[in-house]
Amino acid sequence: MLKDSIARDLSRLDAKQDVMISMLTALIAQNSGGISAPPDTKSDEIGDATTAEIALLCSMTPKQHAAMLLCVSGWSNKEMADLMNVTDNTVKQHLRAVMKTLGVRTRGQVALAASDILGRMSASEYKKTSGGFPPTWAVDVNPEDDEYYPLYAPVRSTNV
Repeated sequence: MLKDSIARDLSRLDAKQDVMISMLTALIAQNSGGISAPPDTKSDEIGDATTAEIALLCSMTPKQHAAMLLCVSGWSNKEMADLMNVTDNTVKQHLRAVMKTLGVRTRGQVALAASDILGRMSASEYKKTSGGFPPTWAVDVNPEDDEYYPLYAPVRSTNV
């Protein structure tokens, strides 16, 4: 049991290291005036994301994916809370969990790391990884009629 726990912790550290390396590589390319690839619009089944990055995203809950996608799209905590029908503190908890998973400390870093990973994943690959969200969900979301609401809907006990 301890051996399995240590193995999981080591794999998470490796995954976080890969994310940080890819973020730094992207920043260096931007700052050095290097030629970067055009935005990716992959429609094929397999993208360029590493196995470690995919494993990181697989470890997140659908609610954390929703918070991450909304953060990448620039939504405020209040806007996220209104959409997800939860409190601001719940949104903060989801974002903290995303930060911990990605190995970052700020919302901006979440947006940078997540958009980097999402840019290298195909839409179908992310949809499987996230539990059903398309990568463009936060851009196209309609609060009145969101077909993905069951994925992030609050679960409240009716026993009082």
